[in-house]
Amino acid sequence: MINFDFKKNCYGCGLCKNICPKNAIEMKENEDGFLNPVIDASKCVNCGLCEKKCLYLNERKSHEINRNVDSFAVQISDKESLKRSSSGGFFYEIAKKFIENGGYVAGCIWNQDMMPVHILSNKLIDIKKMQGSKYVQSDLLNVFKEIKQLIKENKILFVGTPCQVAAAKTFVNSENLYTISLICEGVPSRKVWHKYKESLENTQNSKLVKVNFRNKDNCGWKMPDSVYYFENSAKVRKLSFNLDYYVSSFIEGITMNEKCYNCKFKGNNNMGDLIMGDFWKIPDNIFKSKTKNGVSAIIVKNDKGKELLNSLQNIEIKSVDIDLIINGNPNLENSIPRPKCRDDFFENLDQLNVNENFKQCNKKLNSSKKKVLKLLFDTKLLKFLKK
Repeated sequence: MINFDFKKNCYGCGLCKNICPKNAIEMKENEDGFLNPVIDASKCVNCGLCEKKCLYLNERKSHEINRNVDSFAVQISDKESLKRSSSGGFFYEIAKKFIENGGYVAGCIWNQDMMPVHILSNKLIDIKKMQGSKYVQSDLLNVFKEIKQLIKENKILFVGTPCQVAAAKTFVNSENLYTISLICEGVPSRKVWHKYKESLENTQNSKLVKVNFRNKDNCGWKMPDSVYYFENSAKVRKLSFNLDYYVSSFIEGITMNEKCYNCKFKGNNNMGDLIMGDFWKIPDNIFKSKTKNGVSAIIVKNDKGKELLNSLQNIEIKSVDIDLIINGNPNLENSIPRPKCRDDFFENLDQLNVNENFKQCNKKLNSSKKKVLKLLFDTKLLKFLKK
């Protein structure tokens, strides 16, 4: 059976759980809120499958991404779908086309408890739920097994982080499996999200029912709002990357899974047929004034990726130099640096109020620049200045 320091080295992909023929492995949150395997030794028959397939035990050295691939800037034409999307809306169009052609899509949604999980679906309503950034480690549940049951007769698109894509392709070896890998900075703790969600619910005295971490209505794609919606119709709006304690601390890398600081699914080790993310630092001349609505960066890795891209019509697409994408997305090739305050944050997670913990560890939240931004945001002057 697998036996290593799960807290330090486990990706949390759930491959071992799904591949175990005796159901001896469950994925449960560790003390910091990250999914790790828990093994029932009484069920284990020492078949060795978990060790043979484990991403960590079989990882390769990461290296630079192949520059000799096609890369694009993409924005969909459907304004309503674009508005719901985190960046340029590419995922929605490709997933919708996949379902229209009789296929299935596996992606991440919020469940009824506002925790992220992966589901497999051929319904457009579920694709809409998959839209938008989640910024929490997703539980893949039994989605790999569900894919395997349907893959012989159906084409299936799997969308996830690079390690999740690697796990899916390891578990399901089929020409009918298509994959889109997200440009990934890392996955934040489920426990941290739960505590932050609970603090919001206590303040509003109501259950959180919806969240949009990347609302573009006010200041556009590059400076989005976090909008939290509650059962009692209350709505809380924060400047996402800058003034939302949870999102800002994610951006700083404080709340990441330990393995994210030493991820091997970078560069050419990213196994997605397509790589998809935000086209940060996109030059103004590529989409001109349209960049306010968000632009997707797309890297085509192989023929399946080309097939996916060529299936779309309702998009504006421009070929770009891949170095332009890498310039705004260094995490394509490199793991996020481990913050010095990361240990203190998790040591204090059960001792301090979660917002006090954020403020103590994330010094940028207390900067004079943030105070000015908050004043401009609260008085709605920021929206005016960004027009």
